[in-house]
Amino acid sequence: MHTIPTHLNDTPAEHRAAIIQSIRSAKEQGLRPILLCESYAQQLTWQRTLAREGCGFGVAVSTLPAWVEELWMLHGDGSTIVSSLTRTFAMKQAAHDHEWNNPPTEGTLKLLERCAAEAMPYVTTEGCALSVEELHVAQTVLAYRALLRERNLIEASDACALLVQRGNLGNYQPIVVDVAEEDLTHAQCQLLKATGAIAHFHTAAQPGNEDRASELRNLLALLYRRQKDDAEITARGHVRMAFPMGPTAELPLIGSVIDQYAGEGTVIVACESPTRAFDTLAPALVESGITCSFADRTPFGRTPMGRHLLNLAGLIDASETDLLLAADDALNIFAGVNIVSAFRSDQSRRNNRLIQPAEVLSSLANNASESLQGVIGLLEEGRIDDAFDVLAAYAARISACGVGPATSSLPALERAREACHEASSWGLSWQEAIRALEGASIPMSRSTSEEGEATVRFMSLDDCAQLPAASADTVLICNLCVNVYPIKDPEDALSTLLGTWGCARPATPLATMRRTFALACAAARETLVLERALHDGQTEELQPASVFEELVDCYREDLASDAGTNKKLRIPQSLVPYATIRGEEALVANATNGAIATLREADAPVIGEIDASAHPFITLGQNRSQEAAKLLALSPSQIESYLECPYQWFAKRRLRLNTLEEAFSKVERGNFIHSTLEHFYDRFQQTIAPKVTVDTLEDARKLMQVVFEETAQHQFEKAPGKGRYVPVTESERRARDSILPMLLEYLEFETRLLPSFTPRKYEWRYGDAEPFIYAGCGICGSVDRIDVDEQGRAVIIDYKSSLSPAYRLHNNPSKDDPAETTFVLPRKMQALMYAKVVRELLGLQVVGTLYLNPLTCEIQGAYDARIIGLEELPFSKGADADSAKVPWCDLSTFDELIDRSEQLVAQRMEELAQGIINAHPISKEACKYCPVGNCTERLEKRSI
Repeated sequence: MHTIPTHLNDTPAEHRAAIIQSIRSAKEQGLRPILLCESYAQQLTWQRTLAREGCGFGVAVSTLPAWVEELWMLHGDGSTIVSSLTRTFAMKQAAHDHEWNNPPTEGTLKLLERCAAEAMPYVTTEGCALSVEELHVAQTVLAYRALLRERNLIEASDACALLVQRGNLGNYQPIVVDVAEEDLTHAQCQLLKATGAIAHFHTAAQPGNEDRASELRNLLALLYRRQKDDAEITARGHVRMAFPMGPTAELPLIGSVIDQYAGEGTVIVACESPTRAFDTLAPALVESGITCSFADRTPFGRTPMGRHLLNLAGLIDASETDLLLAADDALNIFAGVNIVSAFRSDQSRRNNRLIQPAEVLSSLANNASESLQGVIGLLEEGRIDDAFDVLAAYAARISACGVGPATSSLPALERAREACHEASSWGLSWQEAIRALEGASIPMSRSTSEEGEATVRFMSLDDCAQLPAASADTVLICNLCVNVYPIKDPEDALSTLLGTWGCARPATPLATMRRTFALACAAARETLVLERALHDGQTEELQPASVFEELVDCYREDLASDAGTNKKLRIPQSLVPYATIRGEEALVANATNGAIATLREADAPVIGEIDASAHPFITLGQNRSQEAAKLLALSPSQIESYLECPYQWFAKRRLRLNTLEEAFSKVERGNFIHSTLEHFYDRFQQTIAPKVTVDTLEDARKLMQVVFEETAQHQFEKAPGKGRYVPVTESERRARDSILPMLLEYLEFETRLLPSFTPRKYEWRYGDAEPFIYAGCGICGSVDRIDVDEQGRAVIIDYKSSLSPAYRLHNNPSKDDPAETTFVLPRKMQALMYAKVVRELLGLQVVGTLYLNPLTCEIQGAYDARIIGLEELPFSKGADADSAKVPWCDLSTFDELIDRSEQLVAQRMEELAQGIINAHPISKEACKYCPVGNCTERLEKRSI
């Protein structure tokens, strides 16, 4: 510290003796000594130390912020120093009232809070060069100070400055203990200087007289200070290395190291995430009879309770539906939703694209356990304390049952309660209070030991550095990579502003990291183990932390040369015998099932192979009569799907590998067009004419507009999951509305389509009471449209919103290819199946099966060229007309086409009955929408 006298003490004993001497000296001068520590934990440690040394009487031990608050109560103006929560919400208010060029982000708000906390007395807009944005920051901080004054509040930094001005603060002798220079604000330094403070700092430059292994003692004495002529340390196994090859091997290796040394005494594990390490390793350690505990601080938003409250704040505040947030919350332990209900309700919500935010909340509330009923309602009503009381009772109950995530729930809940109360006093909602807490630090701890300290203790590196020297038999310091412990450049927006106002902190990140690491190492009595992963999750090499390399330098033969260094591990050869390496076998553990790897070959599993015992379940019967129950229960579209590719049918139709979300896709669009055309012709024939002609075209267009609007509105009245076509965005509404002009254009096409035929039936149902027998299957369904002429001849029309050559009956051979002589099934078969149904059930002579796209006015399919001429069929392409003609090959009549098609389909259905579902696509189009992405027989990339 530049502003107050500082004594640097190398060893713990020297440090302790120097502080006690300063205390005695202050008493001799008639001053009241007060030890100012970095943290409350250190405060307790020094209180015990002074009591043990017999010099605690008449000595106050505190932290610097607590002492400033005490001084302000005695010598201040009666105002109260703000808490961090008050600062957050008051600053939000000040930022809200200020006129910004751009609304302040969360990062800007944090910058404002830090400026107020550190530089309140020095913030000014005059006499310094500020950018436009910096000027906004300064003006907002000054407005924040005015807000505080209105409520008789004051920032601690302001209080420090005013206390310095008043002087004569009492007969104190402040003794600052182990507070790093960069951890003091400029205002605090000025106050300490004004009160004649002195500082003692333990540099950890030398080991003390503690009983520890000689290798560790030598290492601590040489760490960071080895010169070119100094001899290297001889490795004797008291310093060891652990190198996981990658992240999946890291925790298993740490676990094996703990298991190795736990029998020899206490083990301290200093790691990046004590919570994660404990949760992963504790079950196996406890099973081995090893007690363990952890202490950590976790962001509020990462605790289960914090996540739950943040989710509810977002859902209750939402103007738009957030299904992902609802799904996340349903799986939260404090939502009280069992796992089955969580997934089922998520599926139900996602299958309703019109679901409103209130319905999402009702879904969560209705699925909550009885103990948590009403929490969402209470929060919606603003009864925060009542809602938190219900959550607290539930958390206490599951915490008593030993549920791990509940241990942090009560501290998080109380922090949330305090924040909500404070936010309310500033006119802010509880949702804003909860969101402001997202990054707030919540203490967490848990222990498996019922009495005393656990054998294995997980903690952060900073906490490890605060342990007494040589207090643990083994210390394991983990994650020693530069990405976990970087030496950060201190230059940022805050330091720039503080420099402008003349109150910048000194920054010594490397010195701070060195001291923390050295103190953590000094906690080891017998064994020090250093762990670092060699690669990250992308197999990129990880660089060691700087302090790891500096420790390793103590073992090198020559500091100027890499001779004698293991290039892979980057450690001297003398340490290699004491290094453990672990590969990432866990990545393939499921594949090997723990077996020893041997060289062998095996056939890859065949897509579509089903065990014989499962064959009866490939298709399921329907609740029909006993005779009908023996049939394969399939629809024409399912049969067509099997003909295209058996495995595609199995995946899409039997396993139903479809998306959970209610879609706005071609399928729903097709249903909408079907419904519109059905209702159009029903109304048209009732009110205007049997068929659209040139004379009735204008009336037809007017009616189409009315029917289109009515059908579009009716979609919103249909239940979710019923194939409704409901737009929810402006682009989707434009897509729907663009259909109407195409349907109006299609009406002109209708005047030329089958002019001697009249539409007789629309969406005609069959097979509902008793399935129709087709190719050995019991089928049921509906036919889009049946047109009939005066002679009782019928043409089947199947609406499609897109057509391709796959809908042709056959493809005409090229000049070089021989003409086909034997009929083969077309790729699309639905209309030919309908032809058999119509012929048998309605007694009509079917002379054509057409696939019609009303959006493009195209037709494809098959027709009896002996009966229907091309004047009835306005094909857009000559190839479509040629490929639709019957007779064809060895078929003379349309009835032969219908019967031969059924015979060939029956052969394939026998294969299905035998359980044959191998992948065998007949074309690229069959693969286009297949959900099986890894199929070995795929002919076309999947279209999602």
